[in-house]
Amino acid sequence: MKYKIFILFLLFTILFSGCNGRIEDGGAFKISGLNGEEISLPERPNRIIVLAPNLLEIFYYLELEGLLVGRVDEASFPKESDNIPSVGHFQRPDIEKIIKQKPDLVITTGLVQRKTTEKLQQLNIPVLELYITSIKDLIKSLEIISQFSKTPNITKSKIDSLKYKFNNTVYPKSSNKLKVLPIIWWDPLTIAGTETILDSVLERLGFINIASRYISGYKKINLEVVLEENPDIILIIGVQDYENIIKFMKDDDIWKKINAVKNDKIIGDIDPDLLLRPGPRLVIGMEEIIKRANMRTIFN
Repeated sequence: MKYKIFILFLLFTILFSGCNGRIEDGGAFKISGLNGEEISLPERPNRIIVLAPNLLEIFYYLELEGLLVGRVDEASFPKESDNIPSVGHFQRPDIEKIIKQKPDLVITTGLVQRKTTEKLQQLNIPVLELYITSIKDLIKSLEIISQFSKTPNITKSKIDSLKYKFNNTVYPKSSNKLKVLPIIWWDPLTIAGTETILDSVLERLGFINIASRYISGYKKINLEVVLEENPDIILIIGVQDYENIIKFMKDDDIWKKINAVKNDKIIGDIDPDLLLRPGPRLVIGMEEIIKRANMRTIFN
């Protein structure tokens, strides 16, 4: 009888703990980040600091905010997260404030936070790196973070719900995919290429990101390339004074040759947090793109 109970417990653990976290003999808790680096903790962490706004949103979405003891200043959604102590800015976290919170684990992103990651590791503070550049990465990160939950049935249900929304919030199939120019900076003209969350969003919607043929990451692009690609939709995200930019495009002899400008398919009023923060609210940003492009979503 005891053997059967053990087998049931083992099956339950396999089903709900995922492939990224596990409790080994002796109670050690092992988990890997998106970069494949595995860390080992004495036990499942109960005091966690997140150093990116999207990570904070993920914890709240999974109803795991009770584990958080620190966030960065830029992490302001949801509003109730204001009660969680700040440990500095996203690009310059305050190491002393982090130490003061006595975290079991700190979760960082890549790129500008790499030095912070290395400094914390030198101080023997466990660090998990989750640098999300695609919807696939986002889902995997949700599954990784869900390993901290003591109610895996709830977190699994939340993840499955989000997967369903991502899979069903799409542009209706047509013979020709629409081409999109995703602008994230105006002067110089800078766009989102491959290996960015915005590119992943456009691909999932069924659009063609014209930048994907030329660049990865966020880089400058020549106007001649834009003219050659002739996008059907121009998406301006996070750019101040976008109303004047749209007016300029409509008046400019070069820009008004582009289909998106001629057909008034320029989108500039979507909250950038919905499309540039790789978190659960991405699906809302996707719905907003469809709505503003005068299209419909098959998700209700």
